[in-house]
Amino acid sequence: QPGILAVLTARELAADGIGGLASQVDLKRPDGKAAPSTARPLLADAIVRHLGEPVVLIVAASLAEGLDAAALVEVDYVPLPAVTTCREALSPGATPVWQEASDNIAFHWRHGDRDAVGRAIAGAAHVVRLDYGTSRVAASPLEPRATLACPLDDGSMLVYSSTQNPFQLRDALAQHFGDAPDRVRVVAGEVGGAFGMKAGLFREDALVFWAARRLRKPVRWIADRSEAFLADDQARDVSFSASLALDGNGTFLALDVRYHVNLGAYVSGRSLGPITNIGGIAGVYRTPAIAAEVYGIFTHTLPTAP
Repeated sequence: QPGILAVLTARELAADGIGGLASQVDLKRPDGKAAPSTARPLLADAIVRHLGEPVVLIVAASLAEGLDAAALVEVDYVPLPAVTTCREALSPGATPVWQEASDNIAFHWRHGDRDAVGRAIAGAAHVVRLDYGTSRVAASPLEPRATLACPLDDGSMLVYSSTQNPFQLRDALAQHFGDAPDRVRVVAGEVGGAFGMKAGLFREDALVFWAARRLRKPVRWIADRSEAFLADDQARDVSFSASLALDGNGTFLALDVRYHVNLGAYVSGRSLGPITNIGGIAGVYRTPAIAAEVYGIFTHTLPTAP
């Protein structure tokens, strides 16, 4: 096609020795084994684990020429069974997203004084129980994600990005591509809010960086609204059960909470908001005893994050 500089796939990534985005978390599964490492490939190869997972990178002289070329790409997909909710993922015989977690449980985290909570609930004048859920959401910022990577004459890289944390992005790019941090400069201009979604290294950032360095040309990418809905990390998608013990005057005695968090297809440090923010369940109330446990569940959906 006219104007096409490169058509890149997982084959070229492998040839250049570029792996997926690391995603190991220091948590255990219910069987005591470590949570599986589910590195997020920059371009999917043998299997696509969620809608919107990228398979081909086309670098073109113009957006119109790139879109014309993208329309000619043919991918031979073989449909596989999928699970999209925690309930489906935990059902007997459900399709595993990862063979390393055949039950689709990525991790099980527990904290608090469960014995004290149990005694308080057993002896309480009143116990209120609630099963509830918070829906999956997309950030949909006014300013979509965008990245421009420029190779410099001395071999270093200059990156402009709509990131919330340029230092974090610089370090992540340098580590992923084996560069010293001072060989990568990230510039974030007047970036709008994103409530945590624009923190961290995304696949598109790494792909643009790789393509620019490979071609020795500046490469830019700007998500359109539809693409952002399929490429940005989503959030929440938590179902929980809570029990609150109170005395005869309505004073809080204990709180017991259990979460099932829909992690999507990949787990990473960005998946752990329901754990790192667990103190928020206490609110402004004095509660003598609290116990909480969180199950991280794999599904064939976009990963969840802040």
